[in-house]
Amino acid sequence: TSPVREFLTGLMQGRAQQVSGVHLSSCAFLCAELLRASPAQEPAVLLVDRESHARTLHRDLRHYLGRDRAAIELLHLEAHDINPYSEVTPDRGTLRQRMAGLYRLASDDRAPRLTLLSIDSLMRRVLPKASLLAGSHKIDVGDEIDRDQLAEELVAAGYMNSPLVEEAGQFSVRGSVVDLFVPLYRFPLRIELFGDEVESIRHFDPDKQRTLRTLDTARIHPVRETALTDRARLRERIFAAADDATHPSKATRQLLDRIEEGGEFVGIETLSPAFHEQLDSLFDYLPSLEDGRWLLLEPGLIQRQLDDTWEQANERYQERIDSQRIAFAPGEHYLSPADLGTLWSDQHTTVLQALQEHAPLSERRPLHITTDDNIGLRGQLERKRKTRSEVDFERVHPANFSDNEPFELSV
Repeated sequence: TSPVREFLTGLMQGRAQQVSGVHLSSCAFLCAELLRASPAQEPAVLLVDRESHARTLHRDLRHYLGRDRAAIELLHLEAHDINPYSEVTPDRGTLRQRMAGLYRLASDDRAPRLTLLSIDSLMRRVLPKASLLAGSHKIDVGDEIDRDQLAEELVAAGYMNSPLVEEAGQFSVRGSVVDLFVPLYRFPLRIELFGDEVESIRHFDPDKQRTLRTLDTARIHPVRETALTDRARLRERIFAAADDATHPSKATRQLLDRIEEGGEFVGIETLSPAFHEQLDSLFDYLPSLEDGRWLLLEPGLIQRQLDDTWEQANERYQERIDSQRIAFAPGEHYLSPADLGTLWSDQHTTVLQALQEHAPLSERRPLHITTDDNIGLRGQLERKRKTRSEVDFERVHPANFSDNEPFELSV
């Protein structure tokens, strides 16, 4: 039996393993084979140390799946591009796509077969699942809806009213037509009403305004975690945090006024814990360690990144408090190393790593797979892209190309 077959058989039988000889490129191949071999109702989670590695693995996974990727749902749940204590506007595209990813994880009929994420993504606390589902709904052709009420609900869910809908998180109302860009989809939606009845739903090209595809159902989910919910509780938490930081009372009242206006502004993500009773963790969305297949690529590197991120969060929090700026403790934004410590020793997680350990971690079954990394190949391809010079094609196998892929219609 080949080591790859042993690896797949062990996972199918529910045995935790410690697999050595696995590099970034071969990890994508192994995961693709696992997804082909395992039943559709058995989800998997792949955890890595860095966001750049998650992006590379997502691209390579789609390549190795080939035609099967149309039937196998993947989700790369990106990490925030800034920490919650920065006075910098985060990338809105990343925020929107992260909310779309949370919606997919929370929806039984949209859940991915494999969720790929970095430790920074897993650490960050998220919108409570109950709040996400409460703020989400479906619209079917033939439904009766109140156009003005729909607009109010979209504003409450974080959508911005805009003359033209060009980016995810925007909507517009023109007579009997509601244009809406839900991050779950690649293209915006046009909902046409006849009176109060939904006459049609279709995707359209925002540049050419032409119909791309008609739909029977539109799914709508919140697009930010800081949508205003319980005003009284929010004010209470903001005032308490302001007192802890000795923040000037006038500035605190001005901040609350800006929040209640409902818009987004630089630094609002710092206040996200105040918008909810308590933020959830991604463990409230992801399959449990018992019910899913959890794979950790290079746990030593994951642990190092976890410790570094936690240390930086504590330093940034203290800097804000020392400068009399409102802040919430790191534990309200992140899972701590103690919260995540069971991942390394849990009997249900499988470890993938390049180097072979003399003594396996925990009770995992040791297995070695001989593979090579493709760092040299990647270097050749990068040089080719930059200089368009000749490449030694005898050393480049077609299976290693994974860039020229069609875009998916949805997240």
